[in-house]
Amino acid sequence: LAAMAMLGETTQSLTDQYLADLEDLDDAGSEAGEESEDIDEMEEDAEFDEEAAEMEALKASTGETLSGLWDSEKLQSHMKKIDAKLDIVPEPTEEFNYEEYDLVVQCNTMLVELHNEIVAIHKLVRDMYAPKFPELESLILNPLDYARVVKKIGNDMDLTSIDLTGLIPSATIMVLSVTASTTAGKPLAPEVLERVMQA
Repeated sequence: LAAMAMLGETTQSLTDQYLADLEDLDDAGSEAGEESEDIDEMEEDAEFDEEAAEMEALKASTGETLSGLWDSEKLQSHMKKIDAKLDIVPEPTEEFNYEEYDLVVQCNTMLVELHNEIVAIHKLVRDMYAPKFPELESLILNPLDYARVVKKIGNDMDLTSIDLTGLIPSATIMVLSVTASTTAGKPLAPEVLERVMQA
C-alpha cells in the first residue's frame, strides 16, 4: 500500500508538472503571437512608408514640388529648437523632462519624413535618368551618392573627362567609366535633364 501511495503521488506530481508545462507553452505561444503581430504591424508601416514615397514621386512627376520638407518652415523651426537646446547645459535632476522627450519624438518623426522624401526623390531621379545610364542604379545604391553622381555627369557620355573623386570610391569610378563606355543609354532631352537637375 505504501508503494502504491508513493506511485500515486509521483503520478500526481508528474501530471501537475505536465499541466504546468502546457500552461507555460500556451503563455509562450501567446507572446510569440504578439511578437508576430508586432512584426506584421512593422511590415505594414514599412509598406505604408514606401507607398507614401511613391505618392510623393507621383506628385513630382505632375509638377508639384517634391522637396517640400527640406525648405519648409516646419523643419527650420524644429532645427532652431534643437539648436536652442544644445546651447543649454542640463542640470542633474530626477524629474522627467517632458519638453526634451517631446523634442526627441519630433526628431524621430522628422527623420522618417526626411527619409521618405529622399526615397521619393531618388525614385524620381532614377526613373528619369535611366534612359541615359540604365546601369548606374545597380552600381551606386546609396540615394545621395546616386544624386551627386547624376548631377556631376549630367548629359556627358564620356565619363573619363569627369572628375568623380571624393563623391564615390575610386574602384567604383573605374567600374562606372568602363560601364559607361559600353552603355546603351542615350543623352536626355534638355527639358528632362533640367527636371532631373531640379529634383
